[in-house]
Amino acid sequence: MADDVMLQEAVEAIRQGQRVRARDLLTRLLRANQRNPIYWLWMSSVVETTNEQVYCLQSVERLDPGNSSARQGMILLGALSPGDSVMPVPPVQREWKVELQEIHEVGRVRAFLGNPVVRVILVILVALMVFGAAGVYFLNWSQPEESRKMAIKPTRTRGVLPTLTATPTPVNFTPTPPTPTPTFEGNVPPLWLGLEATYTPTPMYVATMHLTNEAYNTGLRFYEEGDYEEALARMEQAVRMEPTAPDIHFYLGEIHMAMGEHQKAYSAYKNAIQRDAEFAPAHLGRARALRAGTPGAASVH
Repeated sequence: MADDVMLQEAVEAIRQGQRVRARDLLTRLLRANQRNPIYWLWMSSVVETTNEQVYCLQSVERLDPGNSSARQGMILLGALSPGDSVMPVPPVQREWKVELQEIHEVGRVRAFLGNPVVRVILVILVALMVFGAAGVYFLNWSQPEESRKMAIKPTRTRGVLPTLTATPTPVNFTPTPPTPTPTFEGNVPPLWLGLEATYTPTPMYVATMHLTNEAYNTGLRFYEEGDYEEALARMEQAVRMEPTAPDIHFYLGEIHMAMGEHQKAYSAYKNAIQRDAEFAPAHLGRARALRAGTPGAASVH
């Protein structure tokens, strides 16, 4: 009964647009029972990425092969071909007809122009316009010749002359843009000056999904934000929930490295390698810890 009440609360949160609260409730339900397809189906509507949606719908398909909602969702996301079950909609045949209203509008205009009174008024207006233009023309030419020349002849007003300053320019001169020179503190230049290009930020090495391990996802967010104390607390909780996951041990090492605890970082990388000997990021992390001067680890290869 408690699970049903929590599921109803999650569904109500989804309808109200409270995605974070709904995801937290569904995570708790899946942590208690991962074989319920209804939980996975609702979870697919609140996760953040398309890959997580596909993963949730695939879980529904695995637990309930005949679930049409999961199949339709995977088809819409492009994770499943529609096959023969989806038929194209036939085109709609339209019959184009002349609207009667347009015909009535044309008839009204013709009837208005056909009225004798309207025609007389239009003729009078045109005559007034012609006589007005002619009157202006004759009025202009009835003035003396000198007045017409003064009206037509353009006037020239001497304004302020522009001032030009000659700047000597050498012959065959090509300007060269300035090259910025990097500055550094201290007497010894840093090692990165000898590189062809500086390092640029790179994304995280590992991005494994742990939908039922909320501590792992929260720890990653704190790690990306630079809050290493909170990230360490969440990752230690996550490794207790999934002790065999090599990526969680790897991120424990990353957090210790960011905090300057090289010995603890080396141990965490070593634990990740013991869980999965082919987990390459852990080998790289262990080498970084050794290079950083991990005490007692110089003889390990």
